[in-house]
Amino acid sequence: MLPVAGLLAAAGMIVGVFSLTGLGLKVSSLIMSLSGGNPLLALFLAMIASFLVGLSLPITATYIMTVVMVAPALVKVGLPMHVAHMLAFYFAVLSEVSPPVGLSPSAAAAITGGNPFKSMMQAWKYSLPAFLVPFLFSASKEGANLLIIDATWPGFILACVNSSACLFFLSIGIVGYLRGRMNILERGLLIVAACIMTFDPMDLSITGLAPVAVSLLVVGFHVYRHGSGAVETQARF
Repeated sequence: MLPVAGLLAAAGMIVGVFSLTGLGLKVSSLIMSLSGGNPLLALFLAMIASFLVGLSLPITATYIMTVVMVAPALVKVGLPMHVAHMLAFYFAVLSEVSPPVGLSPSAAAAITGGNPFKSMMQAWKYSLPAFLVPFLFSASKEGANLLIIDATWPGFILACVNSSACLFFLSIGIVGYLRGRMNILERGLLIVAACIMTFDPMDLSITGLAPVAVSLLVVGFHVYRHGSGAVETQARF
């Protein structure tokens, strides 16, 4: 219990500053002023605010607090109301595995006798692709159409393909293993391409397809390079 109690005590101080000073009620205006109306920057700031609030709170309480602070700012930068609420809930869920506290992996480490910090960082590492999801359904060219009624079929299919490719390439780049261990260059190219596809989704233009082509070439070359030899049975991360 001691490592978890220490984390919760430190996190409680941060949350206390938010609630007692009135800073929490001003977060929405701060996000608007710092982002300058840029949706991507507003999303990033909203994510940081949600993580800070969620340091020592369960998911439901984090959502209740952040939806008051974050949702108005996201609506003002052009996101639909239901998408803003979905983002607040999604960020609240991710706060459970985010450093520097990571309540869920820290509690699991306390139960199993593992190292809380190493467990938290490992859980955060494996959940990193999930951090792209809010940007995929809110900041892309098809915007919130992934979640809603007014999506066109071509746009919906293209958005789904783009999202799946982003998560696939980012997951491989973070883990660093497919049929064998990947080198730093291959991992870096896949991570960069996935981020580009997230914030500037693919279309049928040359620039839109370039990150996809680069990622497929990296994956294809890696599979070819490891295809002739024996497949490694264990990945070292």
